[in-house]
Amino acid sequence: MRTFIIFHDCGHQSFFGSKNKQANDILGVITGILTFTPHHFWRRAHAKHHATVAKLDQRGKGDVWMMTIDEWHAANRWKKLAYRVYRNPLTLFMIGAWINMLVAQKFPFPGMDPQDKKSILLTDLALVEIVVSISLLIGWQAYLLIQLPVIMITLSIGVWLFYIQHQLPGAYWARDGEWDYLAACMQGSSYYQLPGVLRFFTGNIGFHHLHHLSHLVPNYRLPTLLKEHPELAVKPITLLDTRELLEIRLYDEAQAMYVGYPA
Repeated sequence: MRTFIIFHDCGHQSFFGSKNKQANDILGVITGILTFTPHHFWRRAHAKHHATVAKLDQRGKGDVWMMTIDEWHAANRWKKLAYRVYRNPLTLFMIGAWINMLVAQKFPFPGMDPQDKKSILLTDLALVEIVVSISLLIGWQAYLLIQLPVIMITLSIGVWLFYIQHQLPGAYWARDGEWDYLAACMQGSSYYQLPGVLRFFTGNIGFHHLHHLSHLVPNYRLPTLLKEHPELAVKPITLLDTRELLEIRLYDEAQAMYVGYPA
């Protein structure tokens, strides 16, 4: 998980500072291979997420599928069923997370940017070499027994973290003409207040409102940033809030809040 956050910061050109692009790209490629994620492809997709966060008119770019309550009422029963299945924790945090990272990000698609396509293919090639080499050394059964639990548990944790970073009570959402950058960062992104050891392993990504406020601040500077600027504090989310966050289903524009499924 911590390796992925380092990879994440390299994608933002922040781990070594924005002026050291080459160092960020080199470490980004290496940590991307270690976390089964193509660096350049993921970097471009994640940049779209930052550019469209909390924009109701531009959902679907690196975020969790979320319908408004009006869209729910207008949807047919098959779309409602698909949405229910998608938002089910078993799908969202396990099956869906594994398929997205281990399958969907491993194959180029038509019309893809050439650099993104190259990034995916080179990452795939490196992973094949690693998997084959380690399997020849210790046996493929031993490799799978070691690697699969690590990557599957980490992916589930990662998707959970991503989910709560923007699916929180009172979260800010707005249409394009009314969207405000500061509100999107401070009200549309969460502060996940974790114990110190979990902050370490998750690379301080819980300070997510600060990360969106300035993605050029590296993860290891985020706690200091909040300490030096207490005016940037927002109401935190804690581990005890887990159940409440899992009950989020739809967004009600009229009330500017998340709601459950209609009875």
